[in-house]
Amino acid sequence: MNIKRTTLLLLSILLLAAGLRFYQVTQPFTDAFSWRQVSVAMMAENYYRTNWNILYPEVNWSGPGPNYQGREFQTVSYIAALLFAAIGQYDWIGRTIT
Repeated sequence: MNIKRTTLLLLSILLLAAGLRFYQVTQPFTDAFSWRQVSVAMMAENYYRTNWNILYPEVNWSGPGPNYQGREFQTVSYIAALLFAAIGQYDWIGRTIT
């Protein structure tokens, strides 16, 4: 195969994969992994609304805060919070990052 045809094939595969990945990305958090998606969205919202310190992820399920959680480094939640600040708070933001 020549390079042009290989490039076209690769781009086609990537576009198909992106289309399948983003199909119904705006659906509510009701699938089998909703607990994780809700946790990421909750921590992103808390970064956005209260505390921008990435070392202190907070959740809302323990009553009045601060409710810090000992978890892995919250890169996805923090990027989602940055996007919340840039374009608004939407549920689909966390799904598009991962």
